[in-house]
Amino acid sequence: MPNTTDFPRQTAFKVLLRIERDAAYSNLALDSALTAAKLNGRGAAFCTALVYGVTERQITLDWLLSRRLRKPLEQLRPPVLTALRMGVYQLYFMDSVPDSAAVNSTVQLLKANGGDYAVGLVNAVLRKCAATGLSYPAPTDPDYLSILYSVPQWLAELWESSYGREDTAALLTAALSNSGENYIRVNTAKTSRDELLAALEAEGVSALPSPALPNAVILPKGTPPQKTRAFAAGLYHAQGLASQYCVAALDPQPGERILDLCAAPGGKAFTAAQELMSGVALNTAAQARGEITALDIHAQRTELIRKGAARLGLENITALTADASLVTTKELGLFDAVLCDVPCSGLGTIGKKPDLRKKERASLDNLPEIQYTLLKNAASFVRPGGRLLYSTCTLNPAENEGLCSRFPAEYPTFVQDTNVLPHLPRHAPGSAFLYLFPHLHGCDGFFIAKFTKGQDDG
Repeated sequence: MPNTTDFPRQTAFKVLLRIERDAAYSNLALDSALTAAKLNGRGAAFCTALVYGVTERQITLDWLLSRRLRKPLEQLRPPVLTALRMGVYQLYFMDSVPDSAAVNSTVQLLKANGGDYAVGLVNAVLRKCAATGLSYPAPTDPDYLSILYSVPQWLAELWESSYGREDTAALLTAALSNSGENYIRVNTAKTSRDELLAALEAEGVSALPSPALPNAVILPKGTPPQKTRAFAAGLYHAQGLASQYCVAALDPQPGERILDLCAAPGGKAFTAAQELMSGVALNTAAQARGEITALDIHAQRTELIRKGAARLGLENITALTADASLVTTKELGLFDAVLCDVPCSGLGTIGKKPDLRKKERASLDNLPEIQYTLLKNAASFVRPGGRLLYSTCTLNPAENEGLCSRFPAEYPTFVQDTNVLPHLPRHAPGSAFLYLFPHLHGCDGFFIAKFTKGQDDG
């Protein structure tokens, strides 16, 4: 490490440079760097805010820089571009950093990392930014939403055409502020919500009951869910509110046989397994407690499910490694309910995963056919009278209602449930599909469609 005492900024610089040069995932690169630098407390918090902030606001930062540079950003060396982004982010989006500190610390950081050749340029650009202040394109400009909310132009256009400008602006505002709560789910096989809250309070964690669902709990921001004694004791698992709503829509009933087709890391399977055991004594026969079969194509991810189920004491989960598009009823049989939560573009989680803001439009093109293949195979496992639930954590109509509208026409045995979680507000009243939006529901963007198979299965 260069001879500098500014370890938080130096660590952030290394992480952001790695993201720029190697397309590293921000969370993995950051976790590794924080451990190596032995940063904690305020230093770690500052470094984390800087890394995620620059990554999240990169489109905005690059637009601001392009207006103050004579050469294209592509011609700047990665260390120089990284330093400029860090400096501009501190100037405009970190109120705790004085302008002089943002400029001077960036110049010193560049010097400490062999960037003397660009010190004059960086100093001049940042001073110009400090003097002129923050500005955006006019609302009438085609790239207004993209620059203001730091999302690709294609995504801003997709959401505006799908949901309207007002809702798109509200959705992007919620995603940019990452205002979602930090949710966990009570393990009702071991404890109650009140008992869990008391156990967390005894550890100094002031968690709150969520009004959204009976067994949802909100942890304080910045509390790592896996670091408490209550977690180690298996009293809860980390699960976002949207995923908890998904299992509520599936509506597991005690004694049922349920298939989770794309299950890793296992959160929905864990919640469903607990619901199957609701009101059933632990010493009751295994068949009466119901069972979950959880699949994943990767053996290491299947092992995550097994370990999570063991920690939670959920003996009614069987985790199997299998390709969800190829596995058959001869291997697994029929089920009362099938959850088909498919791999998707993940656009609904953009508020928590800033790397998604760099996603290319072309990466979405092949997803709907892959997802439809999974949905069709999922349908084969549903017994007559059983339920099929399709879900994604994306807000892309082609991956959602596009294929779910196609499904019942080709599989007329399945009837769509038009009353999924009716108490939740609808973006489109009367729609048969349930969309969850950050600005309406306080959770990740999510899509749910539910079907029931007729008694006459043909």
